[in-house]
Amino acid sequence: MTKTRRMSITIQTERLLVINRSRSLYSLCAACGDEVRMVTIDQAAVLARVTAREIYREVEVGMLHFIETTEGSLLICFNSLNDSNLQTERTKRL
Repeated sequence: MTKTRRMSITIQTERLLVINRSRSLYSLCAACGDEVRMVTIDQAAVLARVTAREIYREVEVGMLHFIETTEGSLLICFNSLNDSNLQTERTKRL
């Protein structure tokens, strides 16, 4: 009779995203009524751990605050991106 051994391996990972302060933009968010850090669509997607398309979808339905640059790019309000209610909604969709 041969004994079988089981081994359990746990892998833990961490992510670090550095947003360079010298390149950050602070602007007045009309929805928040405060001067806040604004991030690009790609930065917002990385921070929220969703796709850029999902960020656009959240902007379209009014879940995220944003401003539009003169070039036509969108910048997302960091405060609205980190809203706990929105994070809960994202978790439910996953």
